[in-house]
Amino acid sequence: MFPLPRAIEFLFYLFIFFVPLQTRWIWHRGFINGGAWEYGTFSIYGTEILLWVILILYFVQQIKSFKFQVSSFKINSKTVIILSLFGLIAVSSLSIFWAGAKYVAFNSTFLSLEGAALWMFIVRFPLDLKKIAWSFSFSGVMQSILAFWQFGTQNVYGSKWLGMAAQNPSMVSGESVIETGSRRFLRAYGTFSHPNILGGFLVISILLSIYLYFRSKERKSQVLGLVFGITNIFGLTLTFSRSAFVAFIVSSILYLVFIFFRGKGNLTRAIFFTVMFMASTLFFGIIFQSIISPRFNGGTRLEQKSIAERGEYLKESFALVQNHMAVGVGKGNFTESVRREIHGKKSPWEYQPVHNIYLLVFSELGAVGLFLFLIFLSAVSARSILKKNYLGLVLWSALIIIGFFDHYLWSLYPGIIVFWLVLGIAEKPLTEP
Repeated sequence: MFPLPRAIEFLFYLFIFFVPLQTRWIWHRGFINGGAWEYGTFSIYGTEILLWVILILYFVQQIKSFKFQVSSFKINSKTVIILSLFGLIAVSSLSIFWAGAKYVAFNSTFLSLEGAALWMFIVRFPLDLKKIAWSFSFSGVMQSILAFWQFGTQNVYGSKWLGMAAQNPSMVSGESVIETGSRRFLRAYGTFSHPNILGGFLVISILLSIYLYFRSKERKSQVLGLVFGITNIFGLTLTFSRSAFVAFIVSSILYLVFIFFRGKGNLTRAIFFTVMFMASTLFFGIIFQSIISPRFNGGTRLEQKSIAERGEYLKESFALVQNHMAVGVGKGNFTESVRREIHGKKSPWEYQPVHNIYLLVFSELGAVGLFLFLIFLSAVSARSILKKNYLGLVLWSALIIIGFFDHYLWSLYPGIIVFWLVLGIAEKPLTEP
């Protein structure tokens, strides 16, 4: 049998690999205006069960090795992170009392507590960052292969065991597609519920592939890191996610700049890697240029509709902020509050959170919650800079960028888990390269 710490470590790497799986048991279905309402639906995910097994085993290990120590209180970046985090959780918990849908606020707060517990585990438990990176990158490769299959066949096959809903471009019930002239192309989902979430996951996988390439001493591992990175760039391309594209470009350039200016490692190898990455990105971009361009020029009907909808969500957010400036409408209550206070006769699928986590936090937790959230993010970034943890900084910057264009890092279980996973990795005390 494995010693308890080794068993916990193994289960954690397994957890990272299985994060993309959306297998879940829905124990309460939410409905809004007579239709399905994801933000009021409560589930238990397979990975959620695994997470709790890890946390319970970790708690048992902590009890077995507990030693009482008196520590002095010091104000530093770590203290600010912890205090702002506990403040944010406290505000989320209190918001249950004034939320319109209290059961939704409770469930949403519970998901945030799970994420915070995951972060605390990663920070405190002795984990191998290379193994974390391999788990993340290999999981990304599996998702990229599936993305290739989905895009090639223009079909997402439904599977209850993988948590995948059937999708194809001929359906008109909310599938993520791109129109080019008279043809519709289905974007790749992987096993996630939306291509944007797959895109965000692959951005982190790519950055960790860069880390593996430069940190690995064995030639075989370096080649594998490069292959994983290029494969995940291909998978990212097939999601056609604008937020993920922007995050990938900015964060990868930032990471490579750090590597070059620090002058660590083989400069020739760094140049080769950079050229290969740029060539791969340009190659995939040119191949799919006719499909990518509508996503950024906004000239097609669907893109104009998407832009208009995002503008509508912004207006709804501003209206909720004006009405609930101090403490917000309650954790997870954005869509329910829009129905109750602004637009009561929308179709069910039209109720979506604002596609910006900062405005979403402002709407749900008010000025108090937003202040704590921004202090939290600032302290994490400052700590990475002070520790010269450049890997943590670029990983975190990728999520900060995605947060300006999407909501899933705050509103949906897989996004919440990725958010706290990355935050935990950013706090690990490794600085190379």
